[in-house]
Amino acid sequence: MPVATLLLAVLWRQERVRGAAVIGSFFALVGVTLIASDPLRQAPPALTSVLAVVASSVSFAQALVIVRRFPACNP
Repeated sequence: MPVATLLLAVLWRQERVRGAAVIGSFFALVGVTLIASDPLRQAPPALTSVLAVVASSVSFAQALVIVRRFPACNP
């Protein structure tokens, strides 16, 4: 999810792209790919569940980026 948050924050122009962030994102994506590649070799329901997890992660990351734009308030 941090990778999706970074990419969405850059897309919404809330963050700048830095070299360390790009390298970290690359290694994170490689790690996620290695972890998720085993379930993808199984039956199609596993692919559906992996896609659902990715979609929920991107949705949550988008919510985090949008909430950062709200003004600060005391509870």
